[in-house]
Amino acid sequence: MVSPFFPATSKILGEHCAMLDGRRASFACSTIDEPDISPEVSKNWQWSADLAHHVVITPKVVHVRSGRDPFFRPFERDSVENRLEEFLRFLDSSRRSALPDVVSFLVEEFRSIWAVSGADDGTAALVPCLHCARLTKRTLGFLMTQSGAARPCRTSA
Repeated sequence: MVSPFFPATSKILGEHCAMLDGRRASFACSTIDEPDISPEVSKNWQWSADLAHHVVITPKVVHVRSGRDPFFRPFERDSVENRLEEFLRFLDSSRRSALPDVVSFLVEEFRSIWAVSGADDGTAALVPCLHCARLTKRTLGFLMTQSGAARPCRTSA
């Protein structure tokens, strides 16, 4: 099954989708002219779709980034096309560097926020995030009241 990542009207160059087969060999797949997807963007697409690999297909090379690997591994496209079953076995068996679980991911995100915030401690770094969450909760409560769908959320101001 092929599931597109972006709508057809997207301004992102190339075709990007999830190739899903119900097994561990499912992967993110991009078909582009130049391999200009950063490892960070690749990891984000992969993580958000819960896929172990990102396969980037260019005219001559197939690049594979797996799990936490910071780099893409290049394979000659002709070689991959001539040995597809072997390539799928490689994808199916190479989960040793799987993506981090959600807790590890959130801890790293928090550390990034803390580093940028300049706060002396972690609690102070979270204050803007908590304030934003509180405003979101209030806004959702107001919107739900306006639509008549539910009672407003109660927040202590």
